[in-house]
Amino acid sequence: MEITIVKDVKNPLLERREIEAIIAFQGPTPKRDEVLVELAKVLKVDDTHVEVDKIYQRFGRQEAKVIAFVFDKPVREKKVEVKEEKEEGGEESQTEQEGGAEKASEEKEEGKEEQKEGKEEEESKGDE
Repeated sequence: MEITIVKDVKNPLLERREIEAIIAFQGPTPKRDEVLVELAKVLKVDDTHVEVDKIYQRFGRQEAKVIAFVFDKPVREKKVEVKEEKEEGGEESQTEQEGGAEKASEEKEEGKEEQKEGKEEEESKGDE
């Protein structure tokens, strides 16, 4: 992937640099994370300070326009830490959902049994 910086504007009010770049690539359009890492290397900053805002793919061409921001302070945690938090939360919610589904199916079965008993009682009364 080849990156060419087209515009680099300092915005002191928002404490960031606004970057406009053209990326040339082979194959499918690169993912945001890939562009972010490569852009951080070109700009010689830590990738936690970079945020890719938009990637505009040019139809039929192997290039895209990228709008990104480089902040003075880190804007996000390292990606590895974020994934661990999501996995832990995901496991808890799955077990809660499974427990809720089991309770709901048990309640449905109980309701069906009560309906059957009610019908049997009505039929036995009708026979007498």
